[in-house]
Amino acid sequence: MSNLYTFTGGVRIRDSAFEQTASRCPLETMPAPSQVEIFLSDGDVPCVSVGDSVLMGQPICTEDSKIMLHSSVSGEVAEIKYDNGRAVSIVINNDGNDTLADTVVPFGKKLTETAPDEIVRIIKNAGICESEDGFSVARRVECALGGARRLLINCTECEPFLASRHRLLLEHPTHVLNGAKILLRALEVSYADIVIEESKLDAIRALEEVIGNNPLLRLRVTATKHPQGDRRLIINSVTAKEPPVRETTAQLGYVVFSAEVCADIFRAFAEGMPQIERRVTVAGDSIGEQKTLKVRIGTRLSDIEAYCGGVSEDLADVIEGGMMRGKIVDRSYCASKTDTAYLYVSDKYLHKSGHSACIRCGKCVAGCPMHLLPLYLAKHAEKGNIKKALAMGLKTCIECGTCTYNCPGGVEHVYHIKNAKAKYNDERAKEAEHV
Repeated sequence: MSNLYTFTGGVRIRDSAFEQTASRCPLETMPAPSQVEIFLSDGDVPCVSVGDSVLMGQPICTEDSKIMLHSSVSGEVAEIKYDNGRAVSIVINNDGNDTLADTVVPFGKKLTETAPDEIVRIIKNAGICESEDGFSVARRVECALGGARRLLINCTECEPFLASRHRLLLEHPTHVLNGAKILLRALEVSYADIVIEESKLDAIRALEEVIGNNPLLRLRVTATKHPQGDRRLIINSVTAKEPPVRETTAQLGYVVFSAEVCADIFRAFAEGMPQIERRVTVAGDSIGEQKTLKVRIGTRLSDIEAYCGGVSEDLADVIEGGMMRGKIVDRSYCASKTDTAYLYVSDKYLHKSGHSACIRCGKCVAGCPMHLLPLYLAKHAEKGNIKKALAMGLKTCIECGTCTYNCPGGVEHVYHIKNAKAKYNDERAKEAEHV
């Protein structure tokens, strides 16, 4: 363990053989459903109307959107749904032809002849965003231009069930590494650190085989523990430096992108295809068949469930994302650009204690990767004392769930912290309205 990169705190989560099933399933391309519903973000304005014919890869929102949206199928716009006068989703009937838009063409120039601003433009037009925070990749690259000193590619996947990133690295390592080279060219950085956890030995071998003696790429193997995938903790693990909370990682010269982003960037250059699909894990003890899938953006969970053999009667919740940091979603949910997994779980996998009591054991403090005091932070958050919660590091908390996982008293630390953050944001929004 001494030669592995790691950070202080966190938790090792040992997943069972059952939970590793999805990682043994080859990446499948799920057939496009008969209808997709693509949800819009605040500020997105549709550039199509009901009854319009659309092509696969065609923009469906105006160019001033923070992240460009494209039709994931070819067909006809069936409906545009509104809420309080704002468009919230676009429903498209699939004609089954997958006719490509004329804008979907490979990038013709050599990478060595391509300027950084051209790369940013292509990434922006492809509408690529990070799954971790939904932030525009083009904007993140743009902010780092001229100041980037080190590029890190996040290939870690340290939660039970999650497997889509693992399968991507096994089956398409060249796509990930070629995307990293494009980012190197854009950021004008001399090399990239490819960061992966020790437990993915087969993926490590696949990456080593492709990297060889390439001086542009260096493999960095970290300890397998949660939340290793967090941007700041990856930097901390590899560089042994802790980024100050009040500064962005880009301001410090460190830029972190996921393996999926690299693969999507490579596809945008090699094929001209925008981000119209996601690689996701479909797993859990309440789904008929666990799979790793490529699904079109806007695919409803009901279609995914049917493709995976349906759900069992003991289904308690559907979680989008990992068991530690994911969120519970309704079964009417539609696939978005930020999704990583859909976990269909029974009560066996849910932390639902009837009562809770802090016994002052200190496990939450020892495990907190952000060096906070979760017991006091959660206590102030539960009581609605936002000022004291802020003083205890409310905005520093990354909501990794390590404190809740480790707590023998069943205290729902993250639940209280999330509620306090929501209350704080509501108060800030009200203050802004009166300015």
